[in-house]
Amino acid sequence: METANKTMNTKELSEAVNLLLQREEDRDEEIRLAKIEQEQQRRVDMESNVGQLVQSVVVIKWCIVSMTAVMFLAIVGGILIVMEIEREAERIKGQVQEIQREAEMIRDKIRNPLETIGGSLGRTIEDKIGEAISGDK
Repeated sequence: METANKTMNTKELSEAVNLLLQREEDRDEEIRLAKIEQEQQRRVDMESNVGQLVQSVVVIKWCIVSMTAVMFLAIVGGILIVMEIEREAERIKGQVQEIQREAEMIRDKIRNPLETIGGSLGRTIEDKIGEAISGDK
């Protein structure tokens, strides 16, 4: 029992204190290294997140560029179609006016058949008179 109650001498006490201080320093060093590792991991994660964000922004940019190009082509296509429709409408309008003029001429001939016949007969007579006069000379 004497050994159990034995008091520690100065050397043993110093060694025990040194051991406790060494353990405390080791624990502090482990905590410091863990914090450094956590900070490094946080930076790596942040850089990875920034990289993903940059890639997302690039994808969004190209989506916007593509949508803008499609809208531009749709607008240009619509304008070209409208221009073609206007040209075709003008062509049809010209044909309708020509048909109306021809119809009016036909109506005039039907209303005034004698004038038409007379005009034709008058030209024939004028031609014959002209031939007779030029033949006499």
